[in-house]
Amino acid sequence: MEVFSLRLKDGGLNVFTDDKEQNGIKSNFWNILIVKRITRCEKLAHKIEAILDYLKTRFDSEPKPRLHIGEAMGCWTYYTALAEEIPVLEMALNTTTDNVLLKLIKEAKELAVEQRDILEEFMRALEGDPTIQDDGFCIVPVTHNIKLGELAYLIQSFKESRSNLSIPKMEDALTKKLYSTYLSFLPENQFSYDLKMNCDHRGSFTEFMRTPERGQVSVNVSKPGITKGNHWHHTKNEKFLVVSGEGLIRFRKIDSDEIIEYRVSGEKLQVVDIPTGYTHSIVNVGESDLVTVMWANECFDPEKPDTYFMEV
Repeated sequence: MEVFSLRLKDGGLNVFTDDKEQNGIKSNFWNILIVKRITRCEKLAHKIEAILDYLKTRFDSEPKPRLHIGEAMGCWTYYTALAEEIPVLEMALNTTTDNVLLKLIKEAKELAVEQRDILEEFMRALEGDPTIQDDGFCIVPVTHNIKLGELAYLIQSFKESRSNLSIPKMEDALTKKLYSTYLSFLPENQFSYDLKMNCDHRGSFTEFMRTPERGQVSVNVSKPGITKGNHWHHTKNEKFLVVSGEGLIRFRKIDSDEIIEYRVSGEKLQVVDIPTGYTHSIVNVGESDLVTVMWANECFDPEKPDTYFMEV
């Protein structure tokens, strides 16, 4: 299958075909069109940076002549080109399914919006109407559109995240900035919050964070000599990271008698993947508590635990 790939070269994105490329973008008319749009945004960005670097030299304490018509037209030309590209990239985000291409489109859109805002504010300054801070310096204002009800819900979700262990969607620029602002206004005696520890004679298991898109992270503590697990999952996969103590992680494929063992220790941090279809266990073989950070690709659902008991 012919595949189109993207490579950075000479400051811009180049598109080429390569039958052997494994991680490229599947070739079709729409993907080719979007790749060309991304390439154009990248090239425009480099040109805009060069223009801005030059124009900055014209603004200091010394009087300077007005911009030449060519310089002003250059600003407007690149600004208009970016304004045309952004809607196309937004449409592409909603119609493209290729994960590699989606990531590139998102990055290209963010770059285009940033450069458009810079040029827009720069031209406002040229026209005598800059946005000025209290300290007298010009700034590039950033605006985000959101309904009042959605804003209130978002802020409330930040508060509730401490109890439901959710993580805000950091890929959204407004959410990311708003959450940082929310945390900066926390009272100094409320920086910390308690987690629910599920304790018994074997140790404890504590959920740390949960996300619908990226699964959940938990901390497992096992007392010396304790074995935990002895179960397998159908769709859930996990990653174990021992950060303290000594442990033995054992696997057995559910249709096999062969046992696989990995010895792990907090002295050498290693991530061990837990594949589906393998019954597994973790044994504390040391003399102190075994502390393991566990990630699962799915948040635990008591109605559908996807956990089946079977001895390793």
